[in-house]
Amino acid sequence: MKKTLILTIAILLFTLCLSAKETIQVGVVLPLSGNQAYLGEMARDGLLLKLKEVEGQTKYNYQIIFEDDAFEVRQTNTAILKFKNIDKVDVVCTMWGRGSEIALPLLKGSHILHLSTDRWFYSTATNDYVVGNPLDSYMDSMIALLEKYQYRRVAFLGNTDQGETLYEQLLRKRLKEANIELVDDTSLSQDARDVRTWVLKIRDLKPDAIIDCTVMPLGQIFRKQMKDIQYHTPIICADSTCLEVDPAYVNGECMIYPIGSTESWSSRFAAVYHKDPSYPAPQYYNTITSLIAACEHCDGKNKPTTSQIADGFKFINNLAGATGPLNFSPPNNVVTPVSYYFVKGSKAKTVSLGELYQLQHPTSNVH
Repeated sequence: MKKTLILTIAILLFTLCLSAKETIQVGVVLPLSGNQAYLGEMARDGLLLKLKEVEGQTKYNYQIIFEDDAFEVRQTNTAILKFKNIDKVDVVCTMWGRGSEIALPLLKGSHILHLSTDRWFYSTATNDYVVGNPLDSYMDSMIALLEKYQYRRVAFLGNTDQGETLYEQLLRKRLKEANIELVDDTSLSQDARDVRTWVLKIRDLKPDAIIDCTVMPLGQIFRKQMKDIQYHTPIICADSTCLEVDPAYVNGECMIYPIGSTESWSSRFAAVYHKDPSYPAPQYYNTITSLIAACEHCDGKNKPTTSQIADGFKFINNLAGATGPLNFSPPNNVVTPVSYYFVKGSKAKTVSLGELYQLQHPTSNVH
């Protein structure tokens, strides 16, 4: 009897060992506190929704370890080192270009794969992948808008951030190719609070439009200071900043931004979280969806190596994401479309370029 029990236990343990799944650990650093906490919370919800949907259906288990950096460089740095040296994760996921700037040097030479969501700058680092829109796609949409509106003279305002500097550099090149004059090209520190000198300069230059690539609070400060001196000119928002600005300053503006989530995905999100999704929930859902697809493509039940996961990204084609199909674009990008938005109050509606023009020029018959 005792021998039979021991044998039975041994068989059960052996079976469990055979059936146990390897776990892919993913370290995600997000602003879960501070002024940008709403972004971190939405990103977290998007990630966790995907894990709920695939639970029990995958070859590997997926564990996410969250760290809050409050969008402060020192805390981001600390979180990356924790993921690398203490948690010993397989993948680190960071937000935008600022996260990559911090993470890539710290992860250099390690086995850890780096994932970035919606990053504008290009990198030649190994084991570094981006899920989101390449900068060229934003620029294509911007030039198409300027030509549709027959804007020939524009001004640019941005922040001194690597991603936005690259945007500025590519914008300058593309404007020149389109024979559109860049009458002013200014980047300011995020700490800037008084930009009236810049506003007065722009008023004198009389551009057809201002291309806004700032972050908060600068996005609201310059709009308020324009309104204070009763200076009005069209503003094209190249980021989501206008959705954070007091609606009194942005009503009727347009925005070029990643395409929103599909109706079916938005319904699934709302059913779980009892609220509507907003950026970057669908983008982070796309990120974890792409990672899981890359891992599941690997052969065998053993935990895949970093290079095997990296190879798996290359097979992403027409993958169902929160915003529609996801497709790999060499060398290291899983791409989604960008879209035009019309801002009304604090909400932004996805529209075509033709629809946007009609909304902003309601008496025009031009299509």
